[in-house]
Amino acid sequence: MDFINYIAPVLALSIFSIYVSLISIPSKNRYILIPILIILIIITISTSLNNYKNEKKLNEELKNITESTNIISQQTYLYQREGYVVPFSNEIEKNPIYKYHFSNGLNSYIDNNYNVAIDHFNKALDTSILNIITPEKKVSVYTFLGNCFYNTGNTEKAKKYYDDALIFAKKIENKQSRGEEVANTKVEIGNVYYTIGNYDEALTHYQEGLDFYNKTNDEEKTAWILNNVCNILHVQGEYEEALKKYNEILEIFIKKNNKIKIAGTYNGICEIYRDKSKYEEAVKYCNKGIDALEGTDNKNILALLYSNKAIILRNQNQFDDALEIADKALYFYISIDDKLNIVTSYNLIGTICYLKKEYEKSLENYLRSLEFAEGINYEKGISNANKNIGDLYYEQGENEKALEYYLKAQKINEEYNILNEHDREKIGLRVNVIKKKLGYYEDIEIKTSYEYQKGEDKKEGDF
Repeated sequence: MDFINYIAPVLALSIFSIYVSLISIPSKNRYILIPILIILIIITISTSLNNYKNEKKLNEELKNITESTNIISQQTYLYQREGYVVPFSNEIEKNPIYKYHFSNGLNSYIDNNYNVAIDHFNKALDTSILNIITPEKKVSVYTFLGNCFYNTGNTEKAKKYYDDALIFAKKIENKQSRGEEVANTKVEIGNVYYTIGNYDEALTHYQEGLDFYNKTNDEEKTAWILNNVCNILHVQGEYEEALKKYNEILEIFIKKNNKIKIAGTYNGICEIYRDKSKYEEAVKYCNKGIDALEGTDNKNILALLYSNKAIILRNQNQFDDALEIADKALYFYISIDDKLNIVTSYNLIGTICYLKKEYEKSLENYLRSLEFAEGINYEKGISNANKNIGDLYYEQGENEKALEYYLKAQKINEEYNILNEHDREKIGLRVNVIKKKLGYYEDIEIKTSYEYQKGEDKKEGDF
């Protein structure tokens, strides 16, 4: 249609010229001229077609140059803002700043350097001024931002970013990709609800994820979500139901020959039997998990299994053996630079030393736990370390130091709701007792309960 519109004026003028020429020539000579004129018309059409193609190509090149110029201008602004030299190149990527910040954010996230990761992910989102970040990419960035805050105990901000991820997940054009990203994000939001103790909402979100992956027959994703459901059943004391679902998960991973996931599932079963005080069964599944990892180089699950074994030995008052195994777990966490679990490992070792009445070593490990937790802004780890240091000073009669750390734990808990009910009540009681001893009488309300009195002598760590 474009070509017809292009050639119509030329063709009309040619036909008119032929008509004028024919009527001005004697009829006997017209038959000689007609073939010549037809040839001229064909040449005119052919020339016009070539001209049309060349003009169209030139217009497309001009359009591309204009688009490239706009992109380079936008990239120039972004590079200059970040303090980089502008790489003017014919093969410059459409959004190198996004790629740069997302890649660096991901590397920092893997290294548990969450503050740096958050900074890079936010800068990746800043490139949305280019209006070329797809919904899929926005889902990825918002999800990782949510993960950063979730891993450091800031569930409120985590949910905010997961909600943002969900908004863009619903905007993905491809139906299958849209369904998968929505399901994944629902599970992440479910994890937030699980962490803050809203188990009904958590199960509702997990079920939405399960509904999608059951339809797509993705057994491994189904098993992943079922594992989260098992966490809730575990916390609620529904041990038999949790074991039933763990066995369903185990069947899937054995069929897939996924050794790492098999070991992780054995670790979950181990925790159930540990909390049921069936230590022989717990150790059996712990050892099964360790055996399953043979031939793999996965140290994370191996360290989790050793940590569980150390807790079992601690609960059986076998403190020397527990300390040896806990040190082994810490070694593995340090070797893979897993800072979150380094925090919990130092905390566990500190607790074992506390139970051995080796208070100096206990304090040393609690302080290391606190140092690592503060280094990565891990609010849960900071809260637990402050609580445990407060406990240690309280038992030794150093009331001012105990009060200092207890108040820090309380302040964090007020914002993030990290401590369980027993620990909140214990700290509240002790803070009031210390204030009374030190002469701080204002706003003192001493609370006691049968549950607290029963649990007062039981020392709990971060596990």
